Amino acid sequence: MEVLMEKLMEQELVALDNVQIKIEQKIAIPVGAKKVMGVSCHLFGQKTEVNQNEITLSGNLVTRCVFMNEFDKYDSEDISEPFEKKVTVKDYESFNKIIANVRLVNCRWHLADDKIVLDNIVAVNIKGVKVHERLIVGNLTGKVEVRKTEYQRLTFNTAMREPFEITENIQLDNACEGVLGVDVNPNLKSILANQGKINLKGCFVANILGVKTVDSNSIPYNATHEIEFSKSFAVNGITEEDLAVGEVIVDSVKMHIENTNQGAVLVLNLAVIFDGSVYCKQKFSCVSDAICFDKELTLQTKRL
Repeated sequence: MEVLMEKLMEQELVALDNVQIKIEQKIAIPVGAKKVMGVSCHLFGQKTEVNQNEITLSGNLVTRCVFMNEFDKYDSEDISEPFEKKVTVKDYESFNKIIANVRLVNCRWHLADDKIVLDNIVAVNIKGVKVHERLIVGNLTGKVEVRKTEYQRLTFNTAMREPFEITENIQLDNACEGVLGVDVNPNLKSILANQGKINLKGCFVANILGVKTVDSNSIPYNATHEIEFSKSFAVNGITEEDLAVGEVIVDSVKMHIENTNQGAVLVLNLAVIFDGSVYCKQKFSCVSDAICFDKELTLQTKRL
């Protein structure tokens, strides 16, 4: 009897830690601002670099200040400050690869000593890829009766960080004087894996903060616009049975206003990143039971 062994490779994605980092900023109030109306903060250009047990986080914290200027008109200013932090990973030796992503989860602000003081909370989600090697009995040959059982495992395959861009033209209200800022929130509706591609479908909700004139007075102007999108990425070895998960991150927002025959148009250019992972369904079979016959059995009958 010959035993045929098969090697089974399995990758597992393990959640290691979720670290929250407090980043305090002190920003000067914009020149000419008589009254601060609101402050918001966004994290753009997130990057993570892993070096053994140390993760270096970097990006830009963009703070948008909306205020009344010296002419009693609504105005705004974006202030960008780079940041860099380091996080230590425990027990990294037992993992083949470390994956980390960073996002801004909370922002609070107040005024003190003619400064805008921000308390930002940045969350770091750390995961590790662990590889398991298994030897299983795939088959038996010879004078043996074999019963094989089929199994299916979900195993981690690869991590993705795919950038793409979206441009959208938004018609503004005829009474709109200007746009103070735009906040963009992504909504990923579906992720499908098919024929070597990852297909994304979703929308971006753009909240526009502007100013318009009503009865010769400037008042805040708010509008909401949905941007539908679909995007495909080629990934080697992806089949219909593979599973893709992830999120869409807005990396940067650029805007300008163009005057057309139909009125003012807000042109948005979004730099977006799909931060995702792929799991593959691994099918295999192994021997669950076997009976070996060394001698032929002779059956005798006796009449009662």
